[in-house]
Amino acid sequence: MTQHESNAAKEGYPAYQLYADNAGATYCSKKKVSSHAEGNGWIKACLSAHPGTSCQGKPWLSNTQSGTIWWPPPPPRS
Repeated sequence: MTQHESNAAKEGYPAYQLYADNAGATYCSKKKVSSHAEGNGWIKACLSAHPGTSCQGKPWLSNTQSGTIWWPPPPPRS
């Protein structure tokens, strides 16, 4: 079990969602996610916004923010 997996087991929702990518960056949600589904959606959006990257290891939860804080921009107004 990695340190992140150990920490994730101690954390619960709501929490900040984090993941490390294959380029060595760590991304963290701007706000706390309230469920696994919301965190999964955030990771997919973040990966889409950073072409050529992929998750390196398992994502994790934390009560503190670290790494690059990212949240999808709001959709364009129509």
